[in-house]
Amino acid sequence: MPAVESDLSQLITGTPLVKLQRSTPYRAADVYVKLENRNLTGSGRDRAALNMLEVKEAEGAFAEKRAFVGIDDGYFGLSLASLAAIRGFDAVIFRSQAWQPAVTEKIQDVGAHLEMLDDQLTFTEQIEAARTYALAHDLPFLDPFSDLANPSIHAVTTGPEIIESLGRVPDAFVAGVGTGGTLTGVAQALREQKEEVGIYAVEPAQAAVLSGESAGHHHLSGIGYGFIPTSLDRACFDQAIVVDETKALHCQRALAINEGLIVDSGSGAAVAGAIALAERLGQDRQVVVSVTASYDAL
Repeated sequence: MPAVESDLSQLITGTPLVKLQRSTPYRAADVYVKLENRNLTGSGRDRAALNMLEVKEAEGAFAEKRAFVGIDDGYFGLSLASLAAIRGFDAVIFRSQAWQPAVTEKIQDVGAHLEMLDDQLTFTEQIEAARTYALAHDLPFLDPFSDLANPSIHAVTTGPEIIESLGRVPDAFVAGVGTGGTLTGVAQALREQKEEVGIYAVEPAQAAVLSGESAGHHHLSGIGYGFIPTSLDRACFDQAIVVDETKALHCQRALAINEGLIVDSGSGAAVAGAIALAERLGQDRQVVVSVTASYDAL
């Protein structure tokens, strides 16, 4: 019988690992998908949001008022707003007008206050607007792009879960880079067990900043925000895999048709990168890729 949990936040972590059946080429490595979109709000951002909130609470940040300010990246806002409702916090979420209105409504439905930002602002400008508000109102600011509680939760949960599910350390791990927390944390956990594991960062061809290119416009959700986040350890990965937007969208559709797997477009890019790597590595190897959401933020 399943356990009775104390609240919904207990449903975060412990996501399954599933092997792709019809999407990998002949004689390619096996590709396993870490279904982070099975977390509470349909996004892997839930892990980081919960850990950041709990770390702040342990540090005494809410001694005066159970309230905080958060920045949304299309997914993180719903994670924070939901956790605020579950744990009894007041949340102020800064969110771009460019993001999906359906998710905006969900954030409001769980009781968070929304500060909507002009969709012409760069992401660094959005973060600065939220930070300025938090300072002016003397409230903790939860920013997954700089808070080390983001990668640390993946080091102690996501990475070990992968090893436990496979029964070994995979030959390679692949993740799209949004906040950088998943890639950094999982890389740390895997390399503690097997130093030679390959770590690969996926980014859009239209905003390949890790590869030294300029930040352009694209339509992939959850990755490629146009700057390199502080929470990403740039030394943790061996190579950046650049995936064109068209290829990512094709992979997103193919996963639904071939595997019955519904993911966001950024995860389509990550899986496309993982499949290309699997073809390069060849048979009798194992590649794990993280998919971060079941819906598109854009």
